[in-house]
Amino acid sequence: MSSHEPDPARPPGDSTPTEPTPAEAAAAPVDPAATAAPVEPAPSEVAPARRRRGPVIWGIVALAVVALALTAAAFGMKLVGGGPQPDTLVPSTALAYLRVDTDPSIGQKVSAVRFLQKVPQVKGVLDSGDPRKRLVDSLIERSGNKDFSYARDIEPWLGDRLAVAVLPPKSEGADPEPLVVVQVKDEAKARAGIAKLSAGDNDKPEVTFKDGYALLTSAGNGKAVTDAIAKGTLADSSTYAGDVAAVGDQGIASGWLDLAGLAKAGAFKEVGGDTTKLSVNPFGSGDLKGAGRAAFALRFDADAVELVGVSRGATAVKKPATTAGSAITHLPADTAVAMSVSGLDQVIGQAWDGILKGIGAQSPGEDVNGELKAMESQLGISLPGDLQTLLGRNLVLAVPDQDFASGDDPQFGARVTTDAAKADAVVTRLERLAIQTGGELPIVHQAKGDQFYLASSRDYLGKLTADGTLGDSAAFTAAVPDAKDAQYVLFADLDRLEKSYLDQVPARDRDLVKALRAVGASGSVTGNGEARFTLRVVGN
Repeated sequence: MSSHEPDPARPPGDSTPTEPTPAEAAAAPVDPAATAAPVEPAPSEVAPARRRRGPVIWGIVALAVVALALTAAAFGMKLVGGGPQPDTLVPSTALAYLRVDTDPSIGQKVSAVRFLQKVPQVKGVLDSGDPRKRLVDSLIERSGNKDFSYARDIEPWLGDRLAVAVLPPKSEGADPEPLVVVQVKDEAKARAGIAKLSAGDNDKPEVTFKDGYALLTSAGNGKAVTDAIAKGTLADSSTYAGDVAAVGDQGIASGWLDLAGLAKAGAFKEVGGDTTKLSVNPFGSGDLKGAGRAAFALRFDADAVELVGVSRGATAVKKPATTAGSAITHLPADTAVAMSVSGLDQVIGQAWDGILKGIGAQSPGEDVNGELKAMESQLGISLPGDLQTLLGRNLVLAVPDQDFASGDDPQFGARVTTDAAKADAVVTRLERLAIQTGGELPIVHQAKGDQFYLASSRDYLGKLTADGTLGDSAAFTAAVPDAKDAQYVLFADLDRLEKSYLDQVPARDRDLVKALRAVGASGSVTGNGEARFTLRVVGN
């Protein structure tokens, strides 16, 4: 059943707060979750301002998202619940959608509690009453609105789910339209609470109630939105459903973006004058029309919180013809920071003409090709061929555990899967050129089979060439479980790094910093137009 009543005191804008949930989840039962080398050569030593819409409505939405996502979803979640998701109350024409859910799957609830119990500050909040009330009351206090109370004005009506959507503009040249979808427990109390939230605001939202949700739109747009919902919802869209299914479990928060649609609607006007072009754009030709779509979810397991996302329909994203497995797992066990990228040789080859055109566009009147030939002659190299060789099929950069404050030269190294003999010869030529010009390259390097190694010292070179066991460490496998097959990997062992910055962290936050074990990121192009990425923060 639907009721449509414009709030008399609200033109364009919107605001929405947050809701708590009992902390019984904390007591819930816990669900369990090389290469060989022949002959080895000896190491060679050698952003215009836009019109603001509804400051109060978006301020309250921000408050709700923060309160719901960072607190309620973590430890106040009920282990039972249900009802429709917000995407069933968003028109299928939506260009963007962001959802927060404090009543996700039971597995997510238990995993969230298990992970966040490891963080001292969170555990303290768990033991001190309703964390959302404390957070919202704190935000209200900072706002200076002493007549507003979470317990009186929000808690009685706010449900478990909230979403924000961006809808197409009403007319050519107009701004995209906002939509806030808030689950409510009591329509009358919700209407009164929302009215109080927007009191004194010139841009008051129009409020419509439907299927247990309050729909907040700009003034005069409520009926248009409900009419659009009747024609089809986002949940009914096969494109949206496919993108969301590719992400998997939607966790406590998720989102979906039609990047090309947002560009056409003018959502990126701040970036430049043309609403469909960016000065730097990874989707090709500076044109966002082929940018496709993105979907993502924030979710927990017992050891980590992770952000998982997919990109689909990006016309310029092509799956590499060949891929090399990452050698990052063979780094020394004491590695503190590491990065691996596969296929850079192909990327450089495919993008080289575009790179030269870009340089030429930035330097009109200059003979870019002539200057490049002169540099090749001076350095004794050939581009892009030698650059492709140095970057290889898989490039791994590594920084070992060390005292960065000691004043000693930092230790670092690289391992490249490539034509190792050719790479060694290129670096040797550069070393000789450096010596001839009165300088030096402070590195040592060695070719071994199809692996080219480069390091800041002979000692660390020896550690790199002896296959290590980083891939077996608990911190690494928890942070980057798919490292071996990912096309790019980033890993930081926070337990090893924290001694370099812990004394600069305020005393009250040090236990929080020490509770975090590692950070990892990985991703791959899974098919033409499709890619997947993961970012994980692991707790001790």
